Amino acid sequence: PKSTFLWNMLGLAKLELKDTKGGIADIKKALALNPFYYGALLNYSRGLKDIGEPKSAIKPLLKAKNLKPDREDAYNNLGGVYEQLNEDKEAEFNLKKAIEIRPDYANARHTLGIVQLKNYRFAEGWEYIESRFETEHFDSKRTISSEQSQWNGEKVGTLFAWAEQGVGDEAMFASAYSDLLKRCDKLLVSATDRMIPALSRSFRSENIEFFDRKEALTNIPSFDAHAPMMTAVGKVRPDLSSFREAGCAFLCADPTRFNKIREELRKASGGSPIYGISWFSLAKWFGSQRTVKLHKLVKCLPENAYLVSLQYGNFSEDLEKLKRDHGVEVHSVKSVNNFVDLEGLFALISACDRVVSIDNSTVHFAGALGVPCDVVLPFNASWRWGSNGSKTSY
Repeated sequence: PKSTFLWNMLGLAKLELKDTKGGIADIKKALALNPFYYGALLNYSRGLKDIGEPKSAIKPLLKAKNLKPDREDAYNNLGGVYEQLNEDKEAEFNLKKAIEIRPDYANARHTLGIVQLKNYRFAEGWEYIESRFETEHFDSKRTISSEQSQWNGEKVGTLFAWAEQGVGDEAMFASAYSDLLKRCDKLLVSATDRMIPALSRSFRSENIEFFDRKEALTNIPSFDAHAPMMTAVGKVRPDLSSFREAGCAFLCADPTRFNKIREELRKASGGSPIYGISWFSLAKWFGSQRTVKLHKLVKCLPENAYLVSLQYGNFSEDLEKLKRDHGVEVHSVKSVNNFVDLEGLFALISACDRVVSIDNSTVHFAGALGVPCDVVLPFNASWRWGSNGSKTSY
């Protein structure tokens, strides 16, 4: 009971198991025995951040930094907390201190890249965010080593831009295909199999070819250079002005399915504006921060709007509860499975007059399809939405 080490390790284990409150309680016992225990101060701040108290996490981190000013982890953690609080100047200062102490610190470099991209300093941001594959919380793995002829942005024969993240990012980054084609004679793109029909229909050129991201590398035609898709996009989006060259709509829904769904919604809506809505995120790391209560979202919409669910997953209970408790009905199109049937979802989104959604793949699809879209963002939103303004660069 008097071992600071054991109390701290027990608390850390509970944090890893998502028993955050239990972990905090044990770490506080370690700090009661030794208020200057560096590791416990770091873990205590982590627990506070995990339960949504980032401001409270600053004090133990400052104490840890003063105890060991030559250690990089307290600076890195402070940078992460300040970034979560949108205090980007403080975040950048501490992250750069962490990198100064340890230049190859992937977590610090990645978070610094996020801060810079969020503030439209794209050239710097893309460079630092290259560390994403080496961080603890980036789920995608490299398809090809960066040492194997990774593209430097110069004109090249055949370029292979390979998928690395989810379908939302695949749709968002497709806005850069036309600029990538200016830098190569042939563009090979890997993508999720459900995305390929829409991409092939939308980008009709003999100079671009799409492949299932699960395809073995040996089945991909030979190429002169490669790049992860985000890296490739960074090469043609070095500043804010470069984003303005992209078109407003670059994906096309299947016209047959679009016409059928549009007619169904037109008849059902009786002439009311058709609003497609989505309120839940399945994202592993930030889903809970992005998700909103359905009844609160609906309360913000025009009373005469005809509401259509664009939410993927099984949320029939949410819809039934909304109708029972608030008298509001949200229409579901039975012919479309919003999760697995992307072709159907693209047609459904295109059939809406407007989309209102939290930050999930739905908003990236709407933007790519050219459908007016309002995004409901948390206080600390993804770097994709920028630090100010009412429109995304993409």
